[in-house]
Amino acid sequence: MACIECGATEFEFDERLGEKICKACGFVEISERFEQSVSMYSADGELIREATFRNTLGTTNKGKYVSSETNIQVGLVYCNLVLSSIMVNHPLRDRVEECYISCFRGHIFNNLYSYETRATALVYYVLKENNIPVKLADVRKEFDCDMRKVNKLTRKIATHFGNSSVYARDNTVRELDLLSREILDTAEYISLCQELHITLIPKLTDFTKGRTYCAAICLIVATANLLNIKQKDIAEKSGFSTVTIRKQAQELLSFLGFNSLKEIKGKVIR
Repeated sequence: MACIECGATEFEFDERLGEKICKACGFVEISERFEQSVSMYSADGELIREATFRNTLGTTNKGKYVSSETNIQVGLVYCNLVLSSIMVNHPLRDRVEECYISCFRGHIFNNLYSYETRATALVYYVLKENNIPVKLADVRKEFDCDMRKVNKLTRKIATHFGNSSVYARDNTVRELDLLSREILDTAEYISLCQELHITLIPKLTDFTKGRTYCAAICLIVATANLLNIKQKDIAEKSGFSTVTIRKQAQELLSFLGFNSLKEIKGKVIR
């Protein structure tokens, strides 16, 4: 059977959706009726039916759906999966749906990003927009998307909403607390990370902290105190590569009078 959207003949089964998806274009072939759990929208993103309406999603005689309508519905399902992995019945669900439709209308997604990447990036943006402290690594756990693609799309989404500064908001203390606790949940380690951050504040007046700042702080503290914390563990918990974390750490150390991570082993950082 050929895909009605692009004519390709290769499909794969998506266990989450319980349906077949075209490998070429991502079209979802719906074979059974089910109750609607999200709102329905037209090809232009116009609301057709509210989320609470119990019905089937625009079936045709062949049991398939209009591709554009299906793309919106499936995209929202993936968004809800990501949100649910963070909090069941998340209060920002409506805002996520609104933003997804806006991005769909604005052709932000096109065919460049998978549903998983779209959902991860969009949910992360909405959480940041609402000042909810969360690490991208936690948001992407549901689908384990490519970090570079997610980062690129989140920037596009922020630009679309004219809100690029959303990622510049300083929630460092809270984010550092969350990350340090996840890496090593001891009062001493968490306190040392916060103390280093406080020490650096007056020294970084003309320095723009990168997204790996908190991870770099955690690495510096772990290295200086000879803690059994591997760089790959910090990378895994933070969602950034060891290379980018080390680079930020090196930059921060230069403000403290050190040239490398090796130099600070066993030393008190002031």
